[in-house]
Amino acid sequence: MLEYTFLATMPLGVFSMYFDHLGILSHISFNSTSEDGLSVSVLDMPTLMKVNYRPPSVMGIAVPLTDNFYNADPSKPRMRNYFEGSKASGKYKQCANKSSRAQCKCADHMKLSFSVAFSDCKEKALRMKFPVKDLPLYFVVEDEGYLVNLTSPYFITIHEVNNRTNWVISGTNKTLSLTKLRMYLEKQVKTKLYNPDGLTISITGSELFHFRVSTIPGVSFCNLFDEFQIYVDDAPLAFPGQYLISTIVAVLVGGILFAAFLLHNYEIQIINFFKRKKIRNKVESKTSVTSKESSESNKS
Repeated sequence: MLEYTFLATMPLGVFSMYFDHLGILSHISFNSTSEDGLSVSVLDMPTLMKVNYRPPSVMGIAVPLTDNFYNADPSKPRMRNYFEGSKASGKYKQCANKSSRAQCKCADHMKLSFSVAFSDCKEKALRMKFPVKDLPLYFVVEDEGYLVNLTSPYFITIHEVNNRTNWVISGTNKTLSLTKLRMYLEKQVKTKLYNPDGLTISITGSELFHFRVSTIPGVSFCNLFDEFQIYVDDAPLAFPGQYLISTIVAVLVGGILFAAFLLHNYEIQIINFFKRKKIRNKVESKTSVTSKESSESNKS
């Protein structure tokens, strides 16, 4: 009698992703070493960040609403903790019920991890200058020492863990059949799916973006997922700050030009005007001194 055993085990693999043009990426430090709570990364040009950082929300940079802290330190005040929504949100993980960062016991692998589970310990993030346009994303699966590019039907989902919205994923669907398959699966999992071939990301916001990428259920024996972070630096002023500054400068320049036109049109000699006024003040002062001396002499 013959017996057959079928083994279904999780593949010995690692799902990961990487960026194109890694040469343009550097690091921004979240680590605090100076007296005012700021520091500069040795791997980056001088860019300063405070501890207890939280990314902006849809309500603005000054109103963080996410529960995720980065480079947490319970002994220091929360960054941008001005409004009720910001005060009511924000939860420590490794630093929960701790009184200092040293008690959080952040290991090196926690500090280097992109996982949101270790955000308290995260000190650095990949840095790019504003704007981020069509940054290519590549996804690979490492299986028994071999790297295999992730392609359909390994459709993936991408979402920002801090609920930020000013980013866009662009991609291609090579054939009509793949498009129909993707649309069918979207109805099943009730979320937007992307074909991993030729994906690009564009970011129009500033500061930290934290993304989670995962494959759809059923294409592997285990759930494949990965996370990555991008810190967008050197962004312009938020609306309407830039327009207000431009308007004020335009009004000042226009006012100066208009004043110069009036002076030239009516032949007003502004220098002679001030000279005459100065001479007149001197004469008036001498007259007042003389009258005072004469009044004193009359009294005597």
